Amino acid sequence: MSRLTSRLGFVAALALAAPAAASDPCGLVGRNDVAAVLGGPVLAATPAGPMQDSATGGRLTMCTYDSAAASIVVSVTSFASAALAAKAATREYALGRLEGSGSSVAEEGGIGDRAFFGTSSAGARWVVLRGTNVVEVAIRWAGSENPAGLKGRLRGLVAAALGGS
Repeated sequence: MSRLTSRLGFVAALALAAPAAASDPCGLVGRNDVAAVLGGPVLAATPAGPMQDSATGGRLTMCTYDSAAASIVVSVTSFASAALAAKAATREYALGRLEGSGSSVAEEGGIGDRAFFGTSSAGARWVVLRGTNVVEVAIRWAGSENPAGLKGRLRGLVAAALGGS
């Protein structure tokens, strides 16, 4: 009986360690918080995953929030260890995740174990390492937004997602 109890305890510990994103990636941040950053209502919130991330080998879940003019993607990539997550969360990785021209990435402090904020002509992205997870919040748009001007508001979404992972 003690062997069964220890196995059940192990399974319960794994379930508690799994990020909330695995069951509901669209529940990591509030829809109203996303709408405030987008500057208009969220027309759709589309979950995806879990799936293997081809760039890192981690387990990826995400939610894409669409408005009339922009999209925000909130994702969590989970790894088997903190060392594997740290190997993935680099400046080069963050730079490679930006679309468009004029890309730049800077390391940021005060959030997660390591964080990067990047901008390009097509959007902006936070990449934040925390433990065995890499949390990303990205915005893409069709218009001429100021990506650096959204840094603080996107950071608020990152903080919310970190609370759920």
